[in-house]
Amino acid sequence: MWLCGGADLAASLFAAGVVDDVILKLNPVLAGPGIPLFKGGPKVDLELEQHKVYGNGVVLLHYRVKR
Repeated sequence: MWLCGGADLAASLFAAGVVDDVILKLNPVLAGPGIPLFKGGPKVDLELEQHKVYGNGVVLLHYRVKR
């Protein structure tokens, strides 16, 4: 499942232990307060699997959830 912009749903999925990977795309632009990435939920340890930096400053981070 690909989830974009659902902080409450993401917190529920992490709490249920059904998330295997987290992929974050960071854009070099700040545009107001935005939507929370995660809201509440448990502490989750992540391990960086891959990363890629693009010429325009975008960074793609792929994390695996540690069990």
